Amino acid sequence: MNATIYRYIISPIWQKLKCQKINNYLNLLINNHSLQRNKIDRNSFKDLKNLLIFCENNVPYYRRIFSEIGLKTSEINNFEDYKTVPILTKEVFRKYYKDFIPEKKIQFRYTETSGSTGTPTKFRISKTATEKWYAAKLYGRSLHGIKPGDPILWIWGRKFKKQHKLYKFFKNNLENEYKFSAFDIDLKKALALYNLIKRKKIKSIYGYSSAIYEFAKILKNKGLTVNLSKVFVTAEGIFDYQKETIRSVFNCMVIKEYGAAEMGILAFDCKEGKSHIVEDNVYLELIKSKHNSELNEVIVTDFNNYAMPLLRYNSGDLSSGFDEELCTCGSTKKILKDVVGRKYDMIKLSNGKVIHGEMVNYVLKHALLNDFPSGCLFEFKQESYSNFKLSLALFDLDDDTKNRLNKLIRGLFNKALGNNHNLVITYDHEIGRLNSGKHRYISSDIRHT
Repeated sequence: MNATIYRYIISPIWQKLKCQKINNYLNLLINNHSLQRNKIDRNSFKDLKNLLIFCENNVPYYRRIFSEIGLKTSEINNFEDYKTVPILTKEVFRKYYKDFIPEKKIQFRYTETSGSTGTPTKFRISKTATEKWYAAKLYGRSLHGIKPGDPILWIWGRKFKKQHKLYKFFKNNLENEYKFSAFDIDLKKALALYNLIKRKKIKSIYGYSSAIYEFAKILKNKGLTVNLSKVFVTAEGIFDYQKETIRSVFNCMVIKEYGAAEMGILAFDCKEGKSHIVEDNVYLELIKSKHNSELNEVIVTDFNNYAMPLLRYNSGDLSSGFDEELCTCGSTKKILKDVVGRKYDMIKLSNGKVIHGEMVNYVLKHALLNDFPSGCLFEFKQESYSNFKLSLALFDLDDDTKNRLNKLIRGLFNKALGNNHNLVITYDHEIGRLNSGKHRYISSDIRHT
């Protein structure tokens, strides 16, 4: 499909049929790109105050908490006052999961966190939030010359739903988005994707940092390069050596996008390499980490998700702070320094196959979320090419439940890794932290570059 036809004809018609406002939200983000600082703060606080009032009147958890601490939303008149609202941890959210569901009916869909901070969890996301999050993604790309309808290759961390081949063909060729799982990157798949990029005149790649790096590394070893406009990496951190490999293969700038399944797009790199916060959609705070005095915990409030509001939500990520200097790119949005965390090790098998660590999250989501919708802490470690250990923070389970879960988990791992491996599953009461204060839930003792 011609990108211009999709952008100006197909997409607007489709959005109208589905009662979506993505283009409206995208245009608002573009118009607010260089908004004066005082107007940004005023708009953000207005959105925050509306959310607070809704929570006080409609969300059981916040109605109870506000009453217990004697807090009235009418007394919150600025962001400093907002600090009186208790920080929400993942543990508290899991404990009172149902109490975060509003009594007022809100159109929503379910989404699942990736589990990169160790707790795959099911969330309710409102229709409005879904559309504004997607608009933010399009906005971030547009700043780098990538417009809706431009051919893009997704190398994503999860398996995409099975679709009829004819439906998939039309969907890919209408949207010009070609989506592939990042669970395993081998030579055959890398060469197929390389040929797809050339055949479909792909302009950019979007996906998991380490998976795109593995793809680039295979092409580099084969002496292959291809010119792209941009590569967008997300969902995890990226090391300088990985960025350099990607740049050398695709001959373009590598752009970082920072987001969360439960909060949408939080920040993205501008042309100057600065990570600007999407302040139209979220309010982001940094508080000193209890585990590392040099780092700050990232606290997020999303303005738009009325289907399951989370106030001052501790994302589990760590940052070195805000960059106080004005950016020469023209954006007036705050700048977030590097985020620490969610860095996966790749799982490498003896036959040379490399599997993205996200595979573990995928397995556990399918095995556990039906029985434990609010999630479960876990730690997965590769000790050798064939020996793996999985620790689950599930307590007081009877033997029948453990046996059932063990059988289900082993079956899913066998499909992903093959049968020639040993997986030890334990049920532990505590999952330890790294010195940085982050949980490292997926790690490997097999080192490879």
